[in-house]
Amino acid sequence: MTPLTPTEDIRAARHKLAAKFDNDLDRIVADLRRQETESNAEFVTLARRPPKRTANHAVHRSGGGDVVDNGDPSPAAR
Repeated sequence: MTPLTPTEDIRAARHKLAAKFDNDLDRIVADLRRQETESNAEFVTLARRPPKRTANHAVHRSGGGDVVDNGDPSPAAR
């Protein structure tokens, strides 16, 4: 048998974990949180950052200003 690539290894572990909890995400998360609590390790919880507000501009603004194939300005630019 050939060794698994890192991606295949991660996928196999994920499928094994999902099968253990019948693909129930709530049960998987509950188990992970239980493991965190029992580990007595220190975990860092970062504050949520608000999403960055970006301007929603079209790639090409409408309203003309373009030059048509023959070199004349488009009607909207006149």
